[in-house]
Order: sequence, then structure tokens, then C-alpha cells
Amino acid sequence: MGSADLACTQRWLLAAITGAKGEDGRAGADEPGQTTETVVNGSASLAAERRVEIYARGYRLRLVGCLRETYPALRHALGEEVFEAFALDYLDAHPPRGYTLNALGAHWPEHLEATRPDGEGWPDFLIDLARLERTFAEVYDGDGERVVLRTRYPVAGYVAAVRRGDDPPLPAAKPSVVAVDRRDWVVTLSELDEHTTKVA
Repeated sequence: MGSADLACTQRWLLAAITGAKGEDGRAGADEPGQTTETVVNGSASLAAERRVEIYARGYRLRLVGCLRETYPALRHALGEEVFEAFALDYLDAHPPRGYTLNALGAHWPEHLEATRPDGEGWPDFLIDLARLERTFAEVYDGDGERVVLRTRYPVAGYVAAVRRGDDPPLPAAKPSVVAVDRRDWVVTLSELDEHTTKVA
């Protein structure tokens, strides 16, 4: 196989595993002469397409695992099964584009806001949770500068409790202001007085 053929096969396989589809709607990029059957060997017990599906499923579950690490409180609130469904929906809309997965969940709060059902209450809590957990990650990875958020639910205590390994109840709606700080690579969450605090 020449270098051009290898590059073509690699592009096709990457697209197939990451979920991209060609113009015919089948997995894999539109690469001349490349199909599941020509790239992947099947067997009597496992067809070629099924082998690609296994790799693709494993890839997506690894991405879901990354989101679990960034959003533990959101996972706690939703439960494992619903969290995975939400995560897969988010990944369909925002597949990773960079060489690092640090920003994988960067747009999840906005995605939850854009796809929320009509009405108030539960979606507001989930969006507040996602915003705070995303801010937590950004402060940890950033320069450590304080970030202050206004939330519709007192989510700081909920996030802190989940990260301690507790099983907190869902809080009632109550406007809150939380400061996210980092010192010695430890991120802290502090409830503030919204009347005396500048809110970002």
C-alpha cells in the first residue's frame, strides 16, 4: 500500500470511528474505493460493519467518560443512564475538534440552554450546574483568576457535596452568587452576597 492509499484509508477509518458519514449516508469519509468491506476484514462471527460499530461505540463512550470527569454533579443529578443520553446528544452536536479533550465539554451549558424543553424549574437547575462545573474546570486549567457567577439555584453547595462524595438532595430554587477561586491548584466555591458583589 502506497502512502497515498494509506492516508486515504486512515481518513476513512477516522471518519467511520468518529461518526462522520459520506454523501451516501454510510459511515466513513468519501474516499475513492474505500468502503467498510474494503478497509475492514469481516469474519464468520463478526461482519466488517459490526467491527467498525464496536470501535465507534468505544470511542464515543471514552468521550462520555471525559464528560463524566468534568461534570460529576450533573451526572449525579441526572443519573448514569440519562447523563449518558444527554452526553451523546451533546457530542452529536459538538464533536471534538482539537488535539486535546480539555475543551470537550466547553459548549455543554449552551447546548443544554438551546435544547431545553419549555417551562422553568428543572432545566434551569441543570443549566446552572453545567455552567458552574464548566467554570470550575476553566478556573482550574486557567490562570486562577476569580470568576463570579449568578445562578438561579444554589448549586455551589450541591457541586461541593458531590465532589466530597456525598449524596445531596436537589436544592429548591433560590437566586445565588458564587465565586470560583483557585489557590495552590485547589478550586474553591464560595457563596457571596449578590448586593455587594460584582457579577460576571
